[in-house]
Amino acid sequence: MAHASRLNGARILITGPTGFTGSWMSLKLAALGAKIHGFALPPDTKPALFDLADVWPSLKTHTLGDIADFPLLIETVQRVASDAILHLAAQPLVIVGYAHPVRTFLTDTQGTVHILQAARLTPTVRGVVVITTNKVYAPTQNGLTFDENAP
Repeated sequence: MAHASRLNGARILITGPTGFTGSWMSLKLAALGAKIHGFALPPDTKPALFDLADVWPSLKTHTLGDIADFPLLIETVQRVASDAILHLAAQPLVIVGYAHPVRTFLTDTQGTVHILQAARLTPTVRGVVVITTNKVYAPTQNGLTFDENAP
């Protein structure tokens, strides 16, 4: 990793560190020397990867909260004085989205707007990375798995 040294000491806020991708990213970035701050709901599975992989010690701080709660989110971003935000928080399950579309919209769409607004209003934030899910790929009729070249 050519740019790994740039992460040493960087203050990175990860939304969704209690989820699958967020747990692994927290561990990896902390191992590279980044100061990881988390913002997420509690893990929603038992057992949770977050607990099994012992992610807690890799976080300098962790705010239990919902990205739909803008006042709590912006207070956290400004208190942490993040250099960057890695936005991984989401409601990723299609079946849950069908059952709870308004809640899913609040989390996935409005939550992203909240992240971008908090970054815009926080002078220390120099970058935001927003991660989506595999649900952005066009459906296939042949049952093949998706790769990076899929439409």
